[in-house]
Amino acid sequence: MSLMGINVYFYGHRDAGFFFKSMRQWNPIMDRSGFFKSDPKPLPMNQDGLMDGRYIIIFPVKLCKERNINNLELIEDLPDYVFKNLRDNKAVVLFDHSNEPGTAQEIKWIKDKFKTKGMRSFENVLYLSQNRLLNNISYQLKCCAYDYYPIACAMHILDIIDGEWEDNLIASMTNNNKDKFILCLNGTPRNHRVYTCAMLHKFGLLDESLVSFPVPDGYRKNAGFDIQKAVSKHPEAPNNLELSLEFIANSIPFKVDDYNENDRLVFKIDLENYRRSWISLVTETAVHDGVARITEKTFKALALGHPFLMYNHPNTLYLIKELGFSDFSDVIDHRYDHIENKARRLESIFFSLIDFKINLAAGDKVFFNKLVEHSKYNINWLKTGFLNHYYSTYVAPIIQYIESRLQPS
Repeated sequence: MSLMGINVYFYGHRDAGFFFKSMRQWNPIMDRSGFFKSDPKPLPMNQDGLMDGRYIIIFPVKLCKERNINNLELIEDLPDYVFKNLRDNKAVVLFDHSNEPGTAQEIKWIKDKFKTKGMRSFENVLYLSQNRLLNNISYQLKCCAYDYYPIACAMHILDIIDGEWEDNLIASMTNNNKDKFILCLNGTPRNHRVYTCAMLHKFGLLDESLVSFPVPDGYRKNAGFDIQKAVSKHPEAPNNLELSLEFIANSIPFKVDDYNENDRLVFKIDLENYRRSWISLVTETAVHDGVARITEKTFKALALGHPFLMYNHPNTLYLIKELGFSDFSDVIDHRYDHIENKARRLESIFFSLIDFKINLAAGDKVFFNKLVEHSKYNINWLKTGFLNHYYSTYVAPIIQYIESRLQPS
């Protein structure tokens, strides 16, 4: 498997995109061919400006959007020679959305734009995103999964943990030496995170928890969030939550570490919070159906050996095992994962929390031994097996597919 001899061009943004960036940044762990050491160049508007040989054109979807550049308009502006090269298997276009879930609608738009350029075959158009569900649907173009932020998080955690920290974490579990029950970290304010905090209050768990929740008006990524709308009667909120919602609205911000709005939260990890608490209650980026992904929010708990419950898209727990980690399923009830209704799913998560708390209080040595066993496994997997597994499962197929589509010069 090799991409050597294949040239790389960027289009629409000078950054080569998240996939290419991570391959270069974590060489040689992820870039085993050495291909990604090369510097991408801007796509020439005239074919005479091309270097000899096959090539890849990268559209960094998210980065273009941040600059108000429409990827679909960029497709229309691609030089005519590109479409001929695509038909002749001399080029591949890669839409890199590997830091986001991507959407079926965006894929349809991409296809429609290529059709206007006379394209009838889309095998040389590759779409990367975190959403595994897109991989299972026939769009004619190729969809592959890649998880930029979880991989970035893995690399960061490998840099900051050591044997002493791991020993302290395991000792705190073995000796029942923790002062908080739940760790619930929330970044960008969203409705489902407000409801989760309100449920902590309703169940009397707020004082037993380490909770972060920023001030909506002062947070740079508030995404149009309106706290008053969030606490008003809403069909996605569990029943009988009004008093707790009002309490949360009057109590935020919550803060458990020294993060600020300028921090890159993917790399913001206070290891002491994980040692002090028993379980992570993860509020993922979104909780609607139609998406299957986990982000660095869940990955932090996995990689740090922390038991977890995740309020995520439904039917996504299988991704934990797909990544090779333990999901603690013999000590944590994850049946909530299959509940489609958002409010009912959140309620079920809290029933699982209460069950977990009861088991902790019972002091059963078998239960504690299982917790320790799963924690040790996950930390060891991160250190010894995860990256090789991820490369074989996700990265190698992407590289192999690109190579298979490009005929030798």
